[in-house]
Amino acid sequence: MENLTVLFSVCPAVSLWLVAVVVALVRWQLHPVVSSLVLVAGVLEILVRVSYAVVPRFVAERGVPMTQMSIVYGALSFVGLIASGLVLTAVFIGRGPVTRAPVDPTMIR
Repeated sequence: MENLTVLFSVCPAVSLWLVAVVVALVRWQLHPVVSSLVLVAGVLEILVRVSYAVVPRFVAERGVPMTQMSIVYGALSFVGLIASGLVLTAVFIGRGPVTRAPVDPTMIR
């Protein structure tokens, strides 16, 4: 029962990333590069969120020393950082320079 409570605590974040994955799949034809980046980032984030919820209990039951736990948390943080980098890349990839329409001097008051 406690495991369900712990998993329930990550439901909002996991739900958000599941929606992002679904949107990426739906829009794949329009934006394949951006969609692939969001898809990979979403899967990584889901894995990280669920791992943060499950790993401490799993490791504690096996008597793993805290030094090894810090390595696990460091690895999870690094994977989360990679996912964030993928999302940032997806936001800015493929954007060209902004083109502005010429200003008509007669329209300025």
